[in-house]
Amino acid sequence: MQAIDNYYNILNVSVNSSIKDITQNYRKLAIKYHPDKNPDNVDQFTKINEAYEILKNDDSRKEYDIKLKQQNNNMIESYIKQTIHPIEIDLKLSLYEMFHGTSVNIIFDRIIYKKKYRHGYKIKQIKKTYNIMKCFENAIIIFENDGNILKIDNDYIYSDLIITIKRKYIDEEESYNIINKISIEKIILSNADKIKFKYINDTVIELDNNDTIIKQFGLTCNNEIGDLYIKFIKDY
Repeated sequence: MQAIDNYYNILNVSVNSSIKDITQNYRKLAIKYHPDKNPDNVDQFTKINEAYEILKNDDSRKEYDIKLKQQNNNMIESYIKQTIHPIEIDLKLSLYEMFHGTSVNIIFDRIIYKKKYRHGYKIKQIKKTYNIMKCFENAIIIFENDGNILKIDNDYIYSDLIITIKRKYIDEEESYNIINKISIEKIILSNADKIKFKYINDTVIELDNNDTIIKQFGLTCNNEIGDLYIKFIKDY
């Protein structure tokens, strides 16, 4: 929703001001900022008239008050939410899980802030299943409003759960590109000009004895597909 101007501030009145007070202030400001007297502040004069057109009418004022209150509440909530730390977790996945996506059970501690608690908060252990889409190492996945909680009166404000993807078994890899190492010794022993192997997506790949890059055969994240790098290592 587009931010709206605070018409009460523009007319220098409070939200509880009577239509009489609003009209009086409008007339003073309209004279002060009229283009004939103040040609450099035409925009301010326009805003003053816009504000008065809304606030002088009961129906339009009530509708505006609802929108202004909602905007103020959103600003307060956004500010408070920034003070509640998100929950940050490193999640280790295998290359296969990153390539295909997976569902994982994650156990973590959630802090619930509430005045009535002895120390102002309590810690609750959460166990929840999350669907992880295709991704790559060091990808950051955010689950909104699934982090710590602040309770104010009858309202709840939530921080986010932030998951960083890590590999279970560290090997040479670059972002969402996959690098496979194939031993030349194995090829020599097989006495073959070409070698075949099954990739993690069950595709059979046939290679000669040279390093190879296969485009868009790597990991996927945010509709971006990495490449498959195949390097031959001399073991003899």
